Amino acid sequence: MPDENEQNALAKIKAYLDAGHSLDAVREAGWAFWIDHLEAKGYDLKTGQLNIAPPDASPVVETESAKEETPAVASAAKISEAASTDAPICAKCGAERVGTRPYCVNCPTKWPDGTPSGLAETKKSPFEVIAKPIRAWWAWSGQRQATWSKVLAYGGPLGVVIILIVIISVASASGGGNDEQLVVVQGTPAAGDADVSAAEASEPTDTPKPTWESGPVTEETVRGALDSLDDLGLVRPDIDPDNVTFLSVIPDVDGAGYIVAIEFKPGTTLGETDFLTVAGESTLIAMARLFANPEVDRVKVSAMADLISALGNESTAFLTTATINRAKADQINWQGFADRQLFDNKHIFCFADAFIIRPQIYDKLKDTGCLPGPLRSEG
Repeated sequence: MPDENEQNALAKIKAYLDAGHSLDAVREAGWAFWIDHLEAKGYDLKTGQLNIAPPDASPVVETESAKEETPAVASAAKISEAASTDAPICAKCGAERVGTRPYCVNCPTKWPDGTPSGLAETKKSPFEVIAKPIRAWWAWSGQRQATWSKVLAYGGPLGVVIILIVIISVASASGGGNDEQLVVVQGTPAAGDADVSAAEASEPTDTPKPTWESGPVTEETVRGALDSLDDLGLVRPDIDPDNVTFLSVIPDVDGAGYIVAIEFKPGTTLGETDFLTVAGESTLIAMARLFANPEVDRVKVSAMADLISALGNESTAFLTTATINRAKADQINWQGFADRQLFDNKHIFCFADAFIIRPQIYDKLKDTGCLPGPLRSEG
């Protein structure tokens, strides 16, 4: 029989699989440890049933050089909500619109208001204005496959005038590089044309880029946020886009926001205790920054290190992992939390919704303090 932690993990993983997510996507969202653990004990993750006899020794925590396999990052488009066949399409990257979010899930492009198709309206050129009467005349004449000689024969002087207007319109639309040219046509403009021209004149030519706090949540914007971290008075944090070895952003199956998973490899440390200090402070300032965006529902941060086994084999594996959900993050005063972390390098792991400290670190701690053990699972 599974214990309470295993039951909670098994139920959560099964819910993600029932929602249509692939096992690799659930693994990258932060469940790799429990997936490996439950599969090793013989559980079918889709049914939650024990199908085969468990091995003689069921590991609770991986030891030595075991490294979680990191499959290719599942794109947000593959695991996003299913869209209808007539869903709006992003004008920049071509991704279909998901839900009612103001930004494309695949790039930071903002959906234009009042445009059901999701495509930005393009400015009408003079050619488009005269195209409609040309098409009507062409259909009326019944000469869709006619040669130019027949067109001139049927159209006469009117055809010559239309051809000249088309040539002038195309030249005015394409000339001058980026400088727009205005062709003045005498006559009374339609009432709707005057309103459109006024609206176009009032639109800003350079839209400011949204900040992290109010912008979309993508891998690109997350890396930008990690490039402007506040150390909150801590002295040993070591995380930035240069030492992030893995980053994933996927929609949260239980909410309307996103799950952000980060793996980073800090520089040289002075031993196990110092590594825990660097990992804890780095995890804290990264979470403080990422939770400033209300679209972020959960953040998982893992600190990696190079290991050498007793047999001399080298590998890279995570030594600490901490996960905090939005409900817990909304209760945290990050500056006060950092002040406590400064005097207790275990503080963030004690209050995280889930954490793992590998035996290479945990067994070397002289004082485990507030830690309930080497790990805590969600649930």
